[in-house]
Amino acid sequence: RCPRALRLWWLLMGNARSWTNVFRSIGMLVAAAVVMLCSSLVFSLPKWSVFDRNQFAFLPATWFAAQLGTVIDPSRTCLLIGASVVREGFDSTKLKLGAVDIDFVNLATTGGWSPMDVIDIQSSLLIDTKQRYRCVIVGMDNFYMRDFTPDAYELVTSNYISRLPMHSLLSMIRPSQGVSQLKHIFAQSILPFGRYSTDAQRWWRYGIYLARRQIAPGTNLVGYELFTGELTPAVQFMYDAMTPQFEKSKAQTAGAIVKFDLENPASFEHPGPAVAFVKSIARLRKLTDEIIIVRMPLTSVYRAVEAAAEPSFLRVLKSVEVAQFVDCKIDHDEEAYYFDTAHLNPVGRDLLSRSVGKAIRSILADGGHSVKESGICRLASLS
Repeated sequence: RCPRALRLWWLLMGNARSWTNVFRSIGMLVAAAVVMLCSSLVFSLPKWSVFDRNQFAFLPATWFAAQLGTVIDPSRTCLLIGASVVREGFDSTKLKLGAVDIDFVNLATTGGWSPMDVIDIQSSLLIDTKQRYRCVIVGMDNFYMRDFTPDAYELVTSNYISRLPMHSLLSMIRPSQGVSQLKHIFAQSILPFGRYSTDAQRWWRYGIYLARRQIAPGTNLVGYELFTGELTPAVQFMYDAMTPQFEKSKAQTAGAIVKFDLENPASFEHPGPAVAFVKSIARLRKLTDEIIIVRMPLTSVYRAVEAAAEPSFLRVLKSVEVAQFVDCKIDHDEEAYYFDTAHLNPVGRDLLSRSVGKAIRSILADGGHSVKESGICRLASLS
């Protein structure tokens, strides 16, 4: 009996230890899940001063949030939204020279061959601020009315997924993006830390670097970066540090125009971009009484594209009853003003910013009646 009792006691103790290990493992998983969830909620807090600073290399949503965080008084601030032509095309300090009583904050990020998705995303992000702004300036080109490419709404790689409200995020997911992209979006949307993974891992590595530097003052930041400059603040005018691409981009642009059939008016008849634009303007109307569309200057390489896109472009603008439309062109000495076929260099940026600044002042003062032309820009009627 004694050996049998010992064996029973040993079996029970073994099972107890097994159950203890099981409960301990479950407890560790629960604790890890709670930590991840809490960290995720911290990153999702709107306008959290630390995480919304311009701290690291450019990521569209992070840059957008950092720039928006510089707004001091919304009631006297005009926001600029759009893609890279707006980011590179406007200097807020030069805009202010034309409208001294207005602050300008450039929120523009980057786009592609479907840049209307950027305006759609940015208007969705702004609606959560629940602020009233002096005006919102939407910079765009004719060809924004072209149908979305399959890789439009790159919500994961652009890290917009980390900032968009869930209802906006779901409305932007489309089957044409492909199964792998959709799976990636859904996975990062559902996981507690999925949406904020890029921002979070950057802050973790930077935090480890700061702690390490306290122990060893000579610690090099490069050792904690995935690529050179990843953990240093982004700059707005990215192309200023690059060699001008004017001649090289001519051939690239010409090839893209053929590839996407941009000289065909039918390419601009798809409803998707128009619907996105109408929704964007409706959102912006909740934020300001003054929505100003600025048609950005393009080089002559786009002349046939602009002509093909013009009817659709103007029809959509009229449909949303945009009262103020500023049309800007630089059609001479192009190489002196452009970095490439679409983006302005510092000289072109200065010229555009001063011209638009004066136009904005007139629009906000008297609806644009006092100034019909300002430098390279004119206030156009859509009636």
